[in-house]
Amino acid sequence: MFVNVPIGFVLLILTPIVLTESKVESEERHIDILGAILVTTGLIALVYALAQGNTLGWTSYTTLGLLVVAVVLLTAFVFIELRTREPLVRLSIFKQRSITGANLISFLAPGVFGSFIFILTLYMQKVLGYSAIQTGLGFLPLAL
Repeated sequence: MFVNVPIGFVLLILTPIVLTESKVESEERHIDILGAILVTTGLIALVYALAQGNTLGWTSYTTLGLLVVAVVLLTAFVFIELRTREPLVRLSIFKQRSITGANLISFLAPGVFGSFIFILTLYMQKVLGYSAIQTGLGFLPLAL
C-alpha cells in the first residue's frame, strides 16, 4: 500500500515547477470568519458523529445530537454564504451542470474506489495467496 508514497513525493517536487501561482489583485479583502467557523464546526460535528456512531450507537442521543448540530451548522453556513459580500464558497457556481456533476462524482468516487481496493486486497491475499508486498505491487498499475 506504500506504492503511492514515491509517486506523491515526485508530484510534490514537480508541482511548484509545473504549476504557477495565480494572484487576484484586489484593493480590499474581506474574510468570511462566520462562514469559516460554521463550516468547520459543522464538519467536525458530522465527522465525529460518523466516527463514533458504531461505538456510541447510531440511535444514541449523542450521535443524533451531533448529527442535528451538524445539519443546523451546515445549513446556517449555506444561508450565510448566500448573503455575504465575499463568501468562502460562491454557491452560484453550482448552477453549472458540469461543475455540479464533477463534484457529485468526486463525492461518490472514494466510496466506490475504496470498496474496490478493500475487496481486491482481500481477493489477492485470501484467494490468490499473495503476500502483502505482492498485493501492494499488484496495485502499482492503479497508482500509476
